[in-house]
Amino acid sequence: MSQGTDRSAAQPETVPETVPETAAEHLDRRTALRRLGGLALGAALLGSAHGQGMMHGRGTADPAMPGRPMAGGAGPGAADAPPSGPRATGRPHAHAAPWDHATCAFCGMTIATPEGFPQGAGFRERTYAQWSFGAEARHFESIGCALSWAYAHGVADGEGAALYLAGYDAPVAMHAADLLDGRAATFLWAERLPTSMMARWGAFADQGAAAAFAAAHERAAGPLGRRRYADLTFLQDQAPLPLMNLIPLLARAVGLVG
Repeated sequence: MSQGTDRSAAQPETVPETVPETAAEHLDRRTALRRLGGLALGAALLGSAHGQGMMHGRGTADPAMPGRPMAGGAGPGAADAPPSGPRATGRPHAHAAPWDHATCAFCGMTIATPEGFPQGAGFRERTYAQWSFGAEARHFESIGCALSWAYAHGVADGEGAALYLAGYDAPVAMHAADLLDGRAATFLWAERLPTSMMARWGAFADQGAAAAFAAAHERAAGPLGRRRYADLTFLQDQAPLPLMNLIPLLARAVGLVG
């Protein structure tokens, strides 16, 4: 700074307390996605993913590509939007996971781990999630898919819907009663947590169970890296959650691309 310059004399820039009405704009989900280039980018990325496949889990090519699930499944479409009729009153009940045929309502992958999958049996099952609406449910292979889909469709726990999840440290949930209630669960994020769609979130019965898992994993397989604990309210506030191909999947979920 040159001598003789009086910084104290500088006047602060005037910032208006409110945005003028002419500049105000309501950014709904569709507008926000267009601002992100979701329409053009989503179409291009989805086409690329269909043509080349996608990396899944810990850097391994998954034979089931987005929108092209394993044989017997159906990719995301109108049937994977929330039910159009009245939603349940009270707390909707959990549904048994349809392991034999269901695909993720957000990314189109099978919710069950394909036979011979490099990460081994149960890889996807441990991050399974479902949104229950009472008579109907939507199924997801990862917590990231479930919360990002809910963001796109305006679904929230307690508003005619309830989130249920597989326990990351539990055996495969064969019955509805085996699933965790999202309201009571503790969610663990860790930068090296092996999960579907690289979503890096796992659900546990409580924080003690999550911490015990993290300690056991570090003794047996090495550090999980940075980690955080959260509840469902926090995750809903942070949605959409980062995962693979998030922008094109959101664009498709709200109907910007087919």
